[in-house]
Amino acid sequence: MMAGSAALLVAVGPAKAIEQVDRAATTPVDLKIADDVRNGEGRFSGIDYATSDRFRRAWLVLHYRFQAPCRDSEGECEMDAPVQVSVPGLTYDPAAKRVVYERAGAEPVVCASVRRGGFPGFRSSLAATGNCDYRLVKVDRLVDDGFAGRKDRREEVHFAVQGR
Repeated sequence: MMAGSAALLVAVGPAKAIEQVDRAATTPVDLKIADDVRNGEGRFSGIDYATSDRFRRAWLVLHYRFQAPCRDSEGECEMDAPVQVSVPGLTYDPAAKRVVYERAGAEPVVCASVRRGGFPGFRSSLAATGNCDYRLVKVDRLVDDGFAGRKDRREEVHFAVQGR
């Protein structure tokens, strides 16, 4: 994340996920975890995992970049506006240092594991295993504005795990 980050944005819409498949252990999972993610004027630049050792939680962080006045110098700088999105069933195992997706009746799926920094003092980062997928889906909706209507573009966040 860049220094001088903008105020934290939040996902808007129903907080609970909508599971779109059967809950059997061998079926894939596709969760819509956020109906509307507001990013202001920023452009989407990536998704990664974040964790809490203390609470054994993991979640997704969507990054949006935008231009803003620099804080320590003249001119414009590129800033990061992160959006945190909760994923039901996503946890962090601090002992094994991995992000795991768990659901009833199915084996846990490792979504990411810690990749250590190359030099002492460098932060470790999370490396995706490829077992879990996340994506941003742009959805156009027609909004009744009392006249001819207007098109409104929203961004949904989906999280998927292949059947095991």
